[in-house]
Amino acid sequence: MYHAPGAYHISAPAKVNLCLEVLRRRPDGYHELCTLFQMIDLSDHLSFVPDSELSLTVEGDAPTTDENLVLRAARALREHAPGKGARIHLEKHVPTGAGLGGGSSNAAATLKGLRQLWGLDLELDDLTEIGRKLGADVPFFLSQGGAALGVGRGDLIQSLPNTPLLWLALAVPPFSLAGKTGRVFAALREEEYSDGSHTREVAKRLENGEIPATDQLENALMAPACRAFGELASYAASLHRASGRQWTLTGAGPTLFCVAETPSEARRAAESVGHLPGTRFVVASLPE
Repeated sequence: MYHAPGAYHISAPAKVNLCLEVLRRRPDGYHELCTLFQMIDLSDHLSFVPDSELSLTVEGDAPTTDENLVLRAARALREHAPGKGARIHLEKHVPTGAGLGGGSSNAAATLKGLRQLWGLDLELDDLTEIGRKLGADVPFFLSQGGAALGVGRGDLIQSLPNTPLLWLALAVPPFSLAGKTGRVFAALREEEYSDGSHTREVAKRLENGEIPATDQLENALMAPACRAFGELASYAASLHRASGRQWTLTGAGPTLFCVAETPSEARRAAESVGHLPGTRFVVASLPE
């Protein structure tokens, strides 16, 4: 933890998409989605110290330039707080570009942290409007957390209260793809569109306290991601062979995950694929 006098600290948790359906391409060039978000306890940490300027330091794998959504979020919020500044320190634990929402979560945490640090009279709806311009996942991380249904670009959020505790094993492959999200959506085919009803049904079951079965978890971006990432299909097949489990893509990938009912079951799933390249995590869902 970064220590400095007067620092304000906040966590920025990651997410998985338990389900993700693409309904159609929108006139604005984006895609209409229906997705089931679940926040997890793998987190980055941010610290904010009042200062006359805005600056960012990073511990871990993330840029300190304008590519980082932390700085972009801070500058967007400073439009509501002329003359304010902060020294921001990001302690990075969530893998970047992995489909876990780390950048969007950092942006949301920055908006919430600086609102507190600067004493701004802004409601959650105000932050959400700012966040929506930074990324489609940011409104979810500004919501109450836990599980939520996301529609529109994934930025219109309906929180799901009282969902059950889930344990997950994550497998993060050791490859990346420049311009990943755009390339994965560009590889999407019209026959891979659906109507969102499956995701809504899984969300309803989750609300009723049911832990979703692995064969209920689907991501319409899996096939296009396999076309965009040359190695992803063989990696997913290796996970399945080694564990005997189905692994689901989160976001546009390349991270894959499986759901378990107990921490020991999740650990066994992670250990069964431990010989494969990449990084494994065992995580729990976060409540609302």
